[in-house]
Amino acid sequence: MAPRHAFFLAAILSVLLACTATPPANGAPGRIEITVDGESSGFDPSEIQVKEGEKTILVFTRKGEKGCGKEVVLFPGEKKEIRKSLPLNEPVAIEAVFSGPGPLRYTCGMGMYRGQILVR
Repeated sequence: MAPRHAFFLAAILSVLLACTATPPANGAPGRIEITVDGESSGFDPSEIQVKEGEKTILVFTRKGEKGCGKEVVLFPGEKKEIRKSLPLNEPVAIEAVFSGPGPLRYTCGMGMYRGQILVR
């Protein structure tokens, strides 16, 4: 197995439970809020940093009707990609533990909006 594939497999396998109905309270450690808006660049922020081995909660909130932000895809094109629908103005939390150095990608459902996760 190529080193790159081994890294992605390790990162993907370390993802815990995805999507909770109610995201944790603001200010919780490891919580990163990401806005999805078709009027701007797509994801804001489009680059995030997470700590290796630490539980991280990514909270995606779609703020606009326009564009392709109705879905978020973590690890697009990989064997274990994660897809979550993003209802308008409703936070969607994805809980994960990332291992190994980044970057890891996230995109909208069509791959037009792009972001990356840097694991440190």
